[in-house]
Amino acid sequence: MEREAFQRTVDTLLNEVKLVEVCTDAHVQISALMNKGKYKDLGLQHSLDMWHGAKNLAKRIYAASQVKGQSSLSSWLKDVVNHFWWCCKTADSYQEFLELWLGLLHHVTNEHRWVLGGCQHADLESGGAQQWLERGSMAHEALKSIVRNKRWLNEVYC
Repeated sequence: MEREAFQRTVDTLLNEVKLVEVCTDAHVQISALMNKGKYKDLGLQHSLDMWHGAKNLAKRIYAASQVKGQSSLSSWLKDVVNHFWWCCKTADSYQEFLELWLGLLHHVTNEHRWVLGGCQHADLESGGAQQWLERGSMAHEALKSIVRNKRWLNEVYC
């Protein structure tokens, strides 16, 4: 039903205005429709609404923080979602988005410089209130699986 309504709406718009881009949530049927057939042939770009990506991310982190041994993730929820928004705003390509986004996994362990990159923030004062995750801990591994989730990454690129 949603697919049919979407098609009718886009077809009507195509007849009335010069349509260049359509922004939707990550609905699987609509994504499939936009990535093949007449809409792709017309060069119509499909973008995904980042609000849905951020909401999904927050839900996944919250759920992970409820698991025994992973409660420290709850203190990172807001920061991780804010980092996601910043990556979307800052990145000019998918590759740049991934580099910025995956750097989060270093930052949460209080590692701000690594072989292939580093955080872009100023030096942090020691003794801050943030509870750093221990590399390899249950919480860090859970966050790693959320941040690197291939399906989510395919849905969210800004």
